[in-house]
Amino acid sequence: MKKSKAQGAVEFALILPILVIILTGILEMGHLVFVYVSVFNASREAARYGAATGTVGSIKQYQDCTNIRNAALRLRFLANFTAATISVKYDNGPGTTQSVECQNMNTTTWATVGSGSRIVVAITSTYRPLFRLVPAPTFNINSMAARTIIGTVNLPISP
Repeated sequence: MKKSKAQGAVEFALILPILVIILTGILEMGHLVFVYVSVFNASREAARYGAATGTVGSIKQYQDCTNIRNAALRLRFLANFTAATISVKYDNGPGTTQSVECQNMNTTTWATVGSGSRIVVAITSTYRPLFRLVPAPTFNINSMAARTIIGTVNLPISP
């Protein structure tokens, strides 16, 4: 009877490292997917905020650089990005030249942006593994989202 208990302990000791590596790999892949989805959703949410109709105080919503970035920062749970790694630019559609960063816009460049232009939000986040049992690299996750700025919407009233 003692021999079989010792055999079980040896088998467990042999399989335990493999089991730990598999479990940490599963957790790490889940963490990677979660961070990727967080970055992707943050860029989409910031672009949605900037493309919406309305004003914040006395400025149009697509000109509100701080709150566009804040819309993304609200979704950064476990994702490693800051306001400095969020790029907010504008263009006139795919393949056109993007303007300067939102906070560097001036009266002349704002005059070229309006209803029908696109807001383009790009976020870069650095992925860092949770566990260092298996050598895993640190790398950047990039996401870019673009939405057409609505500006104002006039709806006809039917009788």
